[in-house]
Amino acid sequence: KQVFRLQLKDQYDNANRESIWEVGFYVNTTAPETNSGKWVRVGIATSNDFVGRSDGWTVVHPRALKSYETINLVAVQGTTATATLDTTPDTRRDWNIAKFKYSGGSATTPPNKTLLSATNYWGRYPGKWRREEEAAPHDPTKSPANIPIIRYSDVLLMLAEAENELNGPTAEIVSYINDIRKRAYNETLNGKMLSSIQLIDGGSGYTSVPAVTISGGGATVPATARALRSGDKVSGVYLSGAGSGYTSLPTITISGGGGSGAIAQAISLTDYNLKSEQYASQEVFRKTIQDERLRELLGEFLRRQDLKRWGLLESVVKQMADDAENGSDDPYIIPFPSNQSSPAKIHFVLPAENIGAKNIFLAIPQRERLYNKLSKQNPGY
Repeated sequence: KQVFRLQLKDQYDNANRESIWEVGFYVNTTAPETNSGKWVRVGIATSNDFVGRSDGWTVVHPRALKSYETINLVAVQGTTATATLDTTPDTRRDWNIAKFKYSGGSATTPPNKTLLSATNYWGRYPGKWRREEEAAPHDPTKSPANIPIIRYSDVLLMLAEAENELNGPTAEIVSYINDIRKRAYNETLNGKMLSSIQLIDGGSGYTSVPAVTISGGGATVPATARALRSGDKVSGVYLSGAGSGYTSLPTITISGGGGSGAIAQAISLTDYNLKSEQYASQEVFRKTIQDERLRELLGEFLRRQDLKRWGLLESVVKQMADDAENGSDDPYIIPFPSNQSSPAKIHFVLPAENIGAKNIFLAIPQRERLYNKLSKQNPGY
């Protein structure tokens, strides 16, 4: 977070030097640096100048949200388990994609922050540069934010991609990706979280829902879980809190409820290290790097060029549009809500109607073609 907070305050990162080259747009001697002469269009929507106005013209596509590791936390009532909150060990997700909306506020008071539900997939705004982090006062049409051109993380990702294309995955370049993920998961400070529980045996004789206790594993904050009963058996055990600080798998104990024999076990902790199946071959590792670039560099204006380089621009844009109109078999990818008043659906659908193979290149300006009679226009223009 600090990388982008400093950019919003127009300050250098002299401690970590993550940002190698950044740009502040439009500088003069009578006004602060600005990167917009109009309204600030992209960000967490609010008209409140106390935290910094943003029109919120862009929402994040659910596929970007889904690319981060998620731990589904549920509330259990009666015979149902309903996802009410999700959490992630990857700190990039909820910073890059704001988990809240603004509402209310006035000229002298900040707006409220309302936490979004776990199933609000289309209502999340880009959050990497949050105007409330700027030095006050917040100009409604200008921002002092510096925009990174090259970050050290990008250098590591580029190096891993190039080496993989030449020689396939090696331990060295896998370690470059793990270095980026290690910082994102922040396990050196907070330890690991419990990511999943499995019911081994439902037992019998339960007349009420038993209690679930999670103990051991070195946790600084223990995880929590709740059971679900069907008839006289335990039918499921669900995480309601992921905890933190784990160094080993904890023990799950099911007690009370008038029955016996129910057994559940902790299956996995979060881990920033890539799994072996994510770098099993050159092709597999290529996809892993592509996904890691999405997670790390989300909102930094690099994705379009990445998709061009990989030959995926047209297919990905069309897939995003199809998601918005029709959804998919993935529960994350639902159609854009018809009752949600936002230009966002248009912004996802119209590009797919207009994009084609020619868009891998730009048109050669007519002026240049007049200067050079031997030049030819790029195909499709």
